Amino acid sequence: MALSRAGDLAMAQFLPTRFLELYALSCRFGWPHHAQTAATRALEIKDLGRPSSVFNGMREITALDYHRLLEYHRKCGIAAQAVGGSLSWLGSSYRHMQMWRECICRGGMGIVILQADFGNMKVASWFHEYLVSSGKELLARPCESTLRELSHYNRAITKATECSFCRLTIVENMDRFRTSYIAQVKKVVATVKLEACD
Repeated sequence: MALSRAGDLAMAQFLPTRFLELYALSCRFGWPHHAQTAATRALEIKDLGRPSSVFNGMREITALDYHRLLEYHRKCGIAAQAVGGSLSWLGSSYRHMQMWRECICRGGMGIVILQADFGNMKVASWFHEYLVSSGKELLARPCESTLRELSHYNRAITKATECSFCRLTIVENMDRFRTSYIAQVKKVVATVKLEACD
């Protein structure tokens, strides 16, 4: 009981900045819930597993524990990337957004068809580029901050505002979409669980 309380205190105090060390500590003391929490925070690390990802406490865990962390990161990245590959999670309230509305600026060129909850939709090439590039970033760093910091978002807005019709609503539409995109990424990542210790 005292050891479990110590784990709770360590998580409360150090989780914001020392999540890899807390992952190692949680593995060492058999705290699966804390290991899951720390592993989820580790999703903020781009390309976890590169040689520069050495952290304090790494010597204290097994290779299997480290492999579990890397595998969790990889699975979360795949799940997060898939969110932009199909927009089937979008509800019908998104039907009239500028990214897939008919517009003279597109002239039938550079249009990609994606599946959504309300049927197939033609999306602007700049929006498709945004989904592809954000998906690549999410694969490497599957967390909310990836979508909040993304330069691809600003590039998409800039391209869309070149059209006098699109510029009227695109900022509002893209903000609304990105909020839902982030929520969906968080939802699918939350379904991925860290493999249990043996």
